[in-house]
Formats: sequence, C-alpha cells, structure tokens
Amino acid sequence: VLLKAPDKGSELLSQHLFAVGDAQAAIAHAVRAAEHAEHALAFERAAELYRLALELGACDAQTRIPLLQGRARALIRAGSTATAGRLLLDAAETATHAEQQVELRRLGGEQLLLSGDLPAGLAALAPELDAHALGVADDALAAITEAFTLVAPLLEQGIPETPPTPRAPHCDTPTELHRLD
Repeated sequence: VLLKAPDKGSELLSQHLFAVGDAQAAIAHAVRAAEHAEHALAFERAAELYRLALELGACDAQTRIPLLQGRARALIRAGSTATAGRLLLDAAETATHAEQQVELRRLGGEQLLLSGDLPAGLAALAPELDAHALGVADDALAAITEAFTLVAPLLEQGIPETPPTPRAPHCDTPTELHRLD
C-alpha cells in the first residue's frame, strides 16, 4: 500500500525498508519524503529527513554529498545557516574532485559568514583567497589602514572635472516653449 502512494508514506516506508535491511531503497524514500517536505515549505522537517537518509546507511561520496547538500539547503531555508555551513564543509571534505571541493568550501564559508561566525567562515575561505592573492585584514585597524592605502592614490590624483551638461536655451515666452508629449 505504501509503495503505491510514495509521497504520503515515504518516511514510514523508508523506516520499514531499513528495518528489513534494504538501506538503498530506504535512503531513496527518505530523500523523496525530504523533497516533499521542502515543496510543502517544511524546511526543518526536510532537514531531519535528509539527516535520516544520511544515518540509514553507509554512503559513498557520490551519494553522501547530495544528501549533505540537500540537508544544508533545507537548513539554510529554515534559517540555520551555521549548521548548513558546517555540513557543506563536511561535504567538501568528502568530495573527490577539486572543483567540487572548492565550490562546497566556498558555499560553506559563505553560510558561516552569514551566520556571523566570521573566524570559521574566513578559515573556510582562506585557501581560495590565498590562491588568488586576496587577503583579509586581521583586525579593524588593519582593514582601515589598507583601505586608506588603496584610496590614497585616488585622492592625490584628484577627481577630474567634468564639463557642465549643455542646457536648453532659455525661453522667455510661452510661445517659445514646445510641447514634448
């Protein structure tokens, strides 16, 4: 009966399938239930269902990363950006391709920064910032000093004057005015 109505009973079905030893099918139904919860805007419930899918069986990297991303997406939508950031960093550690690692680390760092965890967010982004010769000041005074160092040449050079915009000739009488509409 549950197999015929997967949207309604996916969560229950996943638990039953796991109990009988079919972990892969259990994971698939837990993901289906999580997606259904997301579509219903039940983001915290979706995050829990993705967590259930992660706990149901030992997953390889190809299976684990989308589950972590799904849980992180649901948590972001639920407002738990710090937890989502840590999950994305976990996914980055699991990833086998360098490009995927960089992208997951960037997304994780971004969520940590948005959550207000600046040290963890900057630490997550540091390898990529260093690779592009971009740095982040250690404190507010260093940031202000660097900003003035960058702006000083502009101030010395001055702002070039632009010629005034030509204006329409002055009209003294209503007969000299023309309708534009």
